[in-house]
Amino acid sequence: MNTIFAQKLSELLAGLVVTALGIYVLVEAQGFPTLPGNDYGADLFPKIIGLVLTLGGAWVFANAIRPFLQAKLQRPATPLSNTLLFLFRLILPLLLIIAYLLFADVLGAILTLTLLVIILMLCNGVRWPLAIVLAAATSGVIWFAFVYMLKVPLPLGVLLG
Repeated sequence: MNTIFAQKLSELLAGLVVTALGIYVLVEAQGFPTLPGNDYGADLFPKIIGLVLTLGGAWVFANAIRPFLQAKLQRPATPLSNTLLFLFRLILPLLLIIAYLLFADVLGAILTLTLLVIILMLCNGVRWPLAIVLAAATSGVIWFAFVYMLKVPLPLGVLLG
């Protein structure tokens, strides 16, 4: 993640949190008693603090969101292919988990994990030979950790069992 983007995002969230906190203080200060015969009471300073928090948080939020809005106005729309690729990569882990649940009993945990890790690596740009070696090593380590260290039996499948 770009550090400037991360910084602006954290500023944006901080502005929202401080604004919400200021609004909360303002609402809670409404219930404080006032002194008889005076225009002010115990609620004066909490209201001032709440107002300062609300305005300051809104100012931080506005300054943090301005670059996002300017970039959105200057940037052309993303092509549909990029959006579809983004959505595919977003749901890929869920699809791989479902695939593991469907195929682990038939193929076995080791073979299923190896195939799923290969698919995941190829989708992220890793070359075939490296993907196969890393997937086999990863599957072996995961199988060893579950079966021998955690004592959780993983399915061997029809092919191996």
